[in-house]
Parts: sequence; structure tokens; C-alpha cells
Amino acid sequence: MTDTALKMMSCFGSTYLAESAFSDMNLIKSEIRNSLTDVHLDQCLRLSVSPYNPDFEKIAKSNQCQRSH
Repeated sequence: MTDTALKMMSCFGSTYLAESAFSDMNLIKSEIRNSLTDVHLDQCLRLSVSPYNPDFEKIAKSNQCQRSH
């Protein structure tokens, strides 16, 4: 019985991730942005479901500004 319960609980976790990604895809590919290529849609989906949050201040401090000549 424990094995069955664990299998049932694992199904809900994967379903949630799939539904969340599908929801993100619908937000990204709306009527206004329906001309996105599959490659661009894939990249946007990867960004939306990724837990990565860049430290913009650290990135900005590590780069040097370029002055015009």
C-alpha cells in the first residue's frame, strides 16, 4: 500500500511541472506573439521555468563601461 501511495504522489509532482510549463507557454505565445519560432519559444520556456535568478548588480560591477572615442 505504501508503494502505491508513493507512486500516486510522484505522479502529481510531474503533472504540476508539466501544467506549469504549459501555462507559461500559453502566456509567452499569445495572439500578439504568435510568430515566435519553435527555437525562440523553447528558449523563452527554459527561462520561465528555470529557478536561476542572476545577480545583476554583481554582473554590472564586473563589467567595465566602454567610452566612446
